[in-house]
Amino acid sequence: DGIIYKGLNKQTKREVHKDIIRLWGKDKELAPYIVEVVNNLIELYGERYSDERVNSSLDIKTDKITIQSGVLYRIFEKFDLLNIKKEVPAFVFTGSRDCVIGYLQGLFQSDGSISIGKRSRAAVQVNSSMPTLLNDVQILLANFGIHARQYLSRKSSYRLMPDVKGGSKEYMCKDIYD
Repeated sequence: DGIIYKGLNKQTKREVHKDIIRLWGKDKELAPYIVEVVNNLIELYGERYSDERVNSSLDIKTDKITIQSGVLYRIFEKFDLLNIKKEVPAFVFTGSRDCVIGYLQGLFQSDGSISIGKRSRAAVQVNSSMPTLLNDVQILLANFGIHARQYLSRKSSYRLMPDVKGGSKEYMCKDIYD
């Protein structure tokens, strides 16, 4: 789970931007590797903040590990990665074949699924609330000779979802496309 946080620091009343990565279950084992990767990115691209280091912290109450960094946010901003859930980054379209394959692998691993329908027909799909992202993915797949189509799989509605207090609350959920 990861979020890009924009908000106000309650003490200083200043705007805060940071990337937050949360890990739980088996994914907690990835924390040392992710910390190392984030620190390497900061060292390479953090410019005047290149000596900053991040660590992971364990919240005993929720049993989640959190890694957060304002410098990582600035790096994502520098490489135009803040809208990655809304559209395919421009560098993927101009990147090598391996770059495109790597991007698609990551996208399908995180937001993809395989469904088997009637008569054992299988479909590989990626889910998103952003049709612009899926339009871009269709273009990338077409470059590999793969025909893809997009359809609305779930209409927007209020849904009961977990809240930050450990309970449930109704939230408005966007349309979901496959």
